[in-house]
Amino acid sequence: MKTSQALYEAIEGVKSLETAMVKDYNDPDTKPAGCLWIQERHHRVLEKRLVFEHMRDSLNEVE
Repeated sequence: MKTSQALYEAIEGVKSLETAMVKDYNDPDTKPAGCLWIQERHHRVLEKRLVFEHMRDSLNEVE
Protein backbone atom coordinates (compact mmCIF):
# COMPACT_ATOMS: atom_id res chain seq x y z
CA MET A 1 0.00 0.00 0.00
CA LYS A 2 1.41 3.40 -0.97
CA THR A 3 0.24 5.05 2.25
CA SER A 4 2.03 2.46 4.34
CA GLN A 5 5.24 2.95 2.37
CA ALA A 6 4.99 6.74 2.68
CA LEU A 7 4.50 6.48 6.44
CA TYR A 8 7.54 4.20 6.71
CA GLU A 9 9.61 6.72 4.75
CA ALA A 10 8.31 9.61 6.86
CA ILE A 11 9.22 7.79 10.07
CA GLU A 12 12.70 7.04 8.77
CA GLY A 13 13.12 10.67 7.72
CA VAL A 14 12.10 11.95 11.14
CA LYS A 15 14.44 9.46 12.83
CA SER A 16 17.24 10.73 10.60
CA LEU A 17 16.42 14.30 11.61
CA GLU A 18 16.43 13.33 15.30
CA THR A 19 19.84 11.69 14.91
CA ALA A 20 21.25 14.74 13.12
CA MET A 21 19.90 17.07 15.81
CA VAL A 22 21.52 15.02 18.58
CA LYS A 23 24.84 14.91 16.73
CA ASP A 24 24.76 18.66 16.13
CA TYR A 25 23.78 19.34 19.74
CA ASN A 26 26.74 17.28 20.97
CA ASP A 27 29.15 18.77 18.42
CA PRO A 28 31.58 21.17 20.15
CA ASP A 29 31.51 23.39 17.02
CA THR A 30 27.78 24.07 17.40
CA LYS A 31 27.23 27.54 18.81
CA PRO A 32 25.15 27.98 21.98
CA ALA A 33 22.36 29.57 19.94
CA GLY A 34 22.29 26.47 17.72
CA CYS A 35 22.10 24.18 20.74
CA LEU A 36 19.25 26.25 22.15
CA TRP A 37 17.42 26.10 18.80
CA ILE A 38 17.78 22.31 18.77
CA GLN A 39 16.73 22.02 22.40
CA GLU A 40 13.59 24.10 21.82
CA ARG A 41 12.52 22.12 18.75
CA HIS A 42 13.55 18.54 19.45
CA HIS A 43 10.25 17.80 21.21
CA ARG A 44 8.35 18.84 18.08
CA VAL A 45 10.30 16.36 16.00
CA LEU A 46 9.65 13.63 18.57
CA GLU A 47 5.92 14.42 18.52
CA LYS A 48 5.83 14.11 14.74
CA ARG A 49 7.56 10.73 14.85
CA LEU A 50 5.08 9.46 17.42
CA VAL A 51 2.14 10.68 15.30
CA PHE A 52 3.50 8.93 12.20
CA GLU A 53 4.16 5.72 14.17
CA HIS A 54 0.62 5.77 15.58
CA MET A 55 -0.80 6.30 12.08
CA ARG A 56 1.29 3.39 10.76
CA ASP A 57 0.16 1.13 13.60
CA SER A 58 -3.51 1.99 13.11
CA LEU A 59 -3.19 1.44 9.36
CA ASN A 60 -1.61 -1.97 9.99
CA GLU A 61 -4.66 -2.91 12.06
CA VAL A 62 -7.03 -2.32 9.14
CA GLU A 63 -4.90 -3.88 6.41
